[in-house]
Amino acid sequence: MYTKSGSLEDAARLFREMSQPNIVSWNTMIAANAQHGHDRQALEIFWTIDLEGMEPDVFTFGAGLAACSSLALIEQGKAIDERTTSLGFEASGGAALQNALINMYAKCGNLGEAWRKFRKIKDKDVVAWNIMIAANAGLGCNEEALNLYREMEVEGLEPDMFTLSSAAVSSSDLQQGRSVHERVLTIRPEPEGSVVVQNALVNMYARCGSVEDAKRVFMDSPDTEKDWNGFISACSQHCFPVEALTAFWEMDLEGVKPVEISTLTSVLAACSLLKKLSVGRALHARIEHGGGGSSSVASTALVEMYANCGSLDEAVEVFDKMVDHRKDLVAWTAMIDAYVRHGCGHDALELYTKMNLEGVRADEICLASVLAACSATGDERTGRRLHSHVVLDRELSASIEVTNALLEMYASFGDLEEAERVFDKVAGRRNVVTWNIMIAALVRDGQDPRALSFYLDMQREGRVRADAFVFASSITACANLQTLEKGEMIHRRIVSSGLERDRPVENAVLNLYVKCGKLQVAEEFFHNMQYRDVVSWNAMITAHAQLGFAASRHKNGASKAMELWNEMHLDGIQPDSISFTVILTLCSHVGLVDQARLYFVWMLQELDGRSVGREEHYGCIVDVLGRLGWLSEAEELIHTMPVTPSQVAWISMLSACRIHPDAARGKWAAQEATKLVPSKSSPYILVHDIVTMAH
Repeated sequence: MYTKSGSLEDAARLFREMSQPNIVSWNTMIAANAQHGHDRQALEIFWTIDLEGMEPDVFTFGAGLAACSSLALIEQGKAIDERTTSLGFEASGGAALQNALINMYAKCGNLGEAWRKFRKIKDKDVVAWNIMIAANAGLGCNEEALNLYREMEVEGLEPDMFTLSSAAVSSSDLQQGRSVHERVLTIRPEPEGSVVVQNALVNMYARCGSVEDAKRVFMDSPDTEKDWNGFISACSQHCFPVEALTAFWEMDLEGVKPVEISTLTSVLAACSLLKKLSVGRALHARIEHGGGGSSSVASTALVEMYANCGSLDEAVEVFDKMVDHRKDLVAWTAMIDAYVRHGCGHDALELYTKMNLEGVRADEICLASVLAACSATGDERTGRRLHSHVVLDRELSASIEVTNALLEMYASFGDLEEAERVFDKVAGRRNVVTWNIMIAALVRDGQDPRALSFYLDMQREGRVRADAFVFASSITACANLQTLEKGEMIHRRIVSSGLERDRPVENAVLNLYVKCGKLQVAEEFFHNMQYRDVVSWNAMITAHAQLGFAASRHKNGASKAMELWNEMHLDGIQPDSISFTVILTLCSHVGLVDQARLYFVWMLQELDGRSVGREEHYGCIVDVLGRLGWLSEAEELIHTMPVTPSQVAWISMLSACRIHPDAARGKWAAQEATKLVPSKSSPYILVHDIVTMAH
């Protein structure tokens, strides 16, 4: 009576007062504690039976194994398994005990032993099949889960809703998922099973990219069985934020209140994806009003939402308001990651230090963010110390995410030797990100032949398929080496992979044809591009500008470059720093002073206060004025420019003083140039020529 009503204290008192409790009484106490979530107490009672000299029965072992499953205590589970075998229960205990053993090993992560126990059963019931299918699905072994589902049907067993929900979870494409859905429609489920399979189907369709099918499953469910929380969560989790927000508002209109804090966190995740800061703030107020503000899960979701929506201050405010004991690892990681993404690497490292002092141990996700902070700040000392810590930790060193973060960090430090050592140690575990980091780092370092060698190694290994980033980096290496044949070979592979319309890939291929001198092919490719961004336009403007550089007064290349510049502007693409550098350099070489001034003023207006131009832009104008002999104007610009003149500007001034003899200004320019790079000899040579010419 007391156990059924939930009054465990009264039940325990009554149990202690019994003079000689039998095994049924002991079993009742174990089951009662397990049913109310007190699994440790249930296990304590289980082992006490031995001390009392009682003989456990099948039910006792089943209850003990269930507690081990919930707590993932595999060693105690193994001990119970051995005990059942020694007492002969494994063979005679029936389906319930056999299923409890399979479930214990599966829940504790020992799928191999679960498989062994499962295969030993001659007459498997639906529960046994469900345990194995769900275990494989839960561990991401989708093909094995679906094979078991098919095998079960071949055996003539009728699947229930729990079987089909696991099969839906394992379906990785629409055809498989729809086949499972059709099977669901042949069975009339109980209400509990209906909600389970509804969520599985909604998740499957959302995961496979068919949000319309997901919505249809949801809307076709009876109102009493509609799981709004499950539908919103599925849409948010699988990147359908608009649908998640719409469903949330519809739920409000229907008068349905969110029954779980996870619903609001799913909607916050949708706000993050859509950058809907105002909606996120309204949800924050709603969470506070509903008393959910103290929830660690809700606070962490708010930190992530504010950070993703660009409001770092509000993210920090939410995090600081969290009570220290509620700041779990996920919350600390969210705040560290927010600092990193907002360029506040030093703050991220300080917070990591504070987290350590609070006794919270970093996992692979947290450590990857901390290593990214080391990359951003150039903090080699901390980065290498963390690497030493990783080497000593088996779990962290086995994480490919941590390995990739280490590779990125060493690449940012320019230490490619150490990066390669890290790369070599994870042979057989590398994913596409690992290869991409290494190839891209080599390209950035100018080691293009080695970058291509790594790309070919990846292809030969055959374990990982190249993605758009790998292809873009490899094509860039070909462009830098001007190896058109290899570049075209990679381009053909890109087309066969269906990635030819990816924007970075398209720009890399365009750059290949430009750098290999195939201007006509480049122009045709440029005009056929699906989307042309500023990188695409820069490549074509640069290609034609180089014709202007090739001959002192080559007007065709110059005019075509300027024509493309105007087309870019009409196409609504805003020029960037590179665009202005190319066009100003062109004007400088061709001697178009009026156009140079026009573009320079245009630059200052276009940047609209975000920048006053870089040193190279002012250097180009100094060069233009100097080439035309306007030395006083060039000197005035050097004196008044809002940035420190670069050595290029001083050398341009020196060259102008040599072409249009001006010894005084030449000596002045030479003195300033040598202050920047004392070891460079060109200023001394130029000033010597100027003085000689003056004499």
